[in-house]
Formats: sequence, structure tokens, C-alpha cells
Amino acid sequence: MVRIGVFGVGYEKYWSQLDGLLDELTNKQQVFIEKVKSDGIEVIDLGFVDNPEKAYHMVEKINKANLDLIFCDMLTYATSGTFGIIIKTIDKPIVLVALQPLKALDYAKATTYMQLVNDDICSLPEFAGVAVRMGKKVPNMIIGTLYDDPEVDEQIDEYCRIARVLRDLRKSHFGHIGHPINAMLDMHSDVTMLTSFFGSHIVQCEANQLMKCFDAVTDKEIAACEDEILDFCDTPDPVSDPISLKLQDEDLRMAAKVAVALKKFVEENRLDGLAYYYDG
Repeated sequence: MVRIGVFGVGYEKYWSQLDGLLDELTNKQQVFIEKVKSDGIEVIDLGFVDNPEKAYHMVEKINKANLDLIFCDMLTYATSGTFGIIIKTIDKPIVLVALQPLKALDYAKATTYMQLVNDDICSLPEFAGVAVRMGKKVPNMIIGTLYDDPEVDEQIDEYCRIARVLRDLRKSHFGHIGHPINAMLDMHSDVTMLTSFFGSHIVQCEANQLMKCFDAVTDKEIAACEDEILDFCDTPDPVSDPISLKLQDEDLRMAAKVAVALKKFVEENRLDGLAYYYDG
């Protein structure tokens, strides 16, 4: 199950001045949380940060929640002190979300209350700046309106898909055999860096392990795989390339045998993926 955390930010000085504002902002956060919810995603409501002291407590909550991605819901203006220690400390992706309820203010009836309810974008430059000063990249942002904004909904869905990928990568075992073709300098892999960036485990495998699976393939398995290949692929006669040949029976048999061997190898080693090149 993918775990996405949501916390809202605001400014504590407002609550005693404007009755009902905190409740309205809390309701805004619940509307956003409903947008995030979907099959396969568990949304963790982390609450609300409106002063620096609560930001330090939020760091503890986030660390305990085992999250894959975090949305910071910019509910109204908030000082960067509510965010600085979070962006500095947390190593999970954080997306700033600024979704004002109104498409535009009714300036003939505008009030400070109305402004603050729709002040979501106000702190984005301040939060981005403090992230850079904390040695981090500018966080990704979603900017739009809370209601009837299809582009926003698409962006939220995209980040949820990203969270799924990050969760899968953190639990993945990738097999690695051999090395890239000699002189392909752009493809050499550093397994330590892959684990460092994605959390994946790289399983270093040997060609003789694959040959063991290859030698164990049966004629029945080869025939079934040949049928699958011919059902899926077209095998037209060559037209313009003078070195091309019509698919030969022996080539089809070898392709099917290798395919079955690779599948067995992946299953026996419980791999989520396999990268290989063997020149031997």
C-alpha cells in the first residue's frame, strides 16, 4: 500500500483575530485529502503546522509514518519557519500545493477573511527560498484552484503514480549480469548509487546461473513459448534489407528456449527486473 502524507500550514496569529478561519482552512485540507485518496493509496493526515515549534513535532510524525511522498497543503499565508526544519530534515519528496477555493476574489465584497482563505500561493516564494538556503532543491509545486480544476486533478494523480513507483523501487530486487558493450561509457552502472538514490537492491548474478536454467528447459516449454511468440509477433518476408532473412525454425526455437530460461531465472531469484549483457 502506497502511503502519502498531507500536512497543512498556516499562521497562528490569525486565529484569535478572525473567528472561524481555522475551521475553514481545516475543511479545505480535508477537501484536498479527498482528492488524493484512490485505490492502493493510504493517505495519512498529519495535521496542521502554524508555528516553528509544531514544525519540529511534524518532523517526528513524518519520520514515524513510513511515507512515500508528502503534500504540504498551503492553506493560507504561513511563515517559512513552519517549513524550514521539515525540508531540511526529511528525505522524502515534498510537493507544495497551493489551491485557492475561489477562481477570483469578489473585490466588491472582499474582506481580509476572504483574502486569507484564498491566500494559498502567497508563501510559495518564501518556502522555495528557504529550501534553497537549507541546501535543498526548490520543491515541486501544484498551483491552481481547489474546485473544478482538471489540470490540478491530473497533477495530483501523476504524483500519486510517482509515489507508487517510489514505493515499488524501495522494495525491488534487480538482477544484474555482465557489463555493457565495451566502450559504451554512458551505460555503466554503479550499484551503490542505485541503492542510494532509489532504495533498490541490485542482485549481482553470474552467467552460469542463467545457463543452469537454460539447460533445464523442456521441449514442451519451448513449444508453448514458440506459439506465444508467433501469436504476438508478425514474421513478414524481408523486403528491402539484403541481410535480413525470413524467421528460421532454429532461430525461433533458440529465442523461445532463452525466453523460458530467463523467466525461470527471474522467478528462482525473485527478481523484479533483470539487466544483462554478456560477451562470452
